[in-house]
Amino acid sequence: AGRGDVSGVRVGVPRASFARPTPPNRLRRGRALAMAVLPEDVLASAREIKAIADPLPMIPRREALHRISIGRAYYAAYDAALRQARSDGWVIQDRPPGLATHEALWEWWYATMRGRSDVADLGRELKRLRITADYRPAVDVGEGSVATALGLADRLLAALRR
Repeated sequence: AGRGDVSGVRVGVPRASFARPTPPNRLRRGRALAMAVLPEDVLASAREIKAIADPLPMIPRREALHRISIGRAYYAAYDAALRQARSDGWVIQDRPPGLATHEALWEWWYATMRGRSDVADLGRELKRLRITADYRPAVDVGEGSVATALGLADRLLAALRR
């Protein structure tokens, strides 16, 4: 088996399905052009990580990949909510002193965007799952938690489109 080969699944090797034309929303960084990564792309990668993890017989590696998938689902939702908040006039520097950036974003959705507390509730629940996945190694994170995180992220992105 080659480098990165786990149970017949090549890890870290790009598949043809990842290839797509360069979108018009490219960013210039220095002299090189970099493609903007959209929240939907990050959420798709969370699903792919879960698909790689689920059949693995090695529990520690499967657990680690599940934790990564939950994190990607959260950050896909966070990025989408942040982009929308910024386009609606939220300035991160205006957050109350002592309030962490992520919590300030979810609080803004709850307090400022009347009728949009669904975004805040979904974001906070996703954050709770991500905190568990990232900082509580003694807590088992299984397929159910990943499925919950992916579902919450889907619902949050759909709520932003309304």
